[in-house]
Amino acid sequence: MGDFGISKRAEDGAAISSSLKGTLGFMAPELHGFAEAGKECSSDNAQAADMWSLGELVFRMLTKEPTFRSMGLLFNYVRNPESFPSSALHAHSVSLSGLDFVKSAMTPAPEKRPTADLALHHNWIEPHRPSIARSSSITSVGY
Repeated sequence: MGDFGISKRAEDGAAISSSLKGTLGFMAPELHGFAEAGKECSSDNAQAADMWSLGELVFRMLTKEPTFRSMGLLFNYVRNPESFPSSALHAHSVSLSGLDFVKSAMTPAPEKRPTADLALHHNWIEPHRPSIARSSSITSVGY
């Protein structure tokens, strides 16, 4: 699952788009106007909407269902973050660490979502990252 039809290169602080674009169900709440996008846009939080989409993608991969089945449920979650649908992850035997990863990526406040670097070092992801030694042992076949 991937939708790169609206992708763009983000350079020199130009990461914020002025128009609403995206795939419903994968769009962060601030893009719908349900949460504030944050006063400042630093390199640390410029990609917060992408982290939300990652959380949605992981949730769907683990459960085979969307996190929020309606805009109303998404709106309620933003207003009451304790209402995150953790039960769907528990029903699919997702570990507490996996649940924490998804919830952190889908935190309603964009400035509180992890950066991509922090997400890569989350204790749920870290054990599955390829090691440098392993990746350097791959040899190319001459054609």
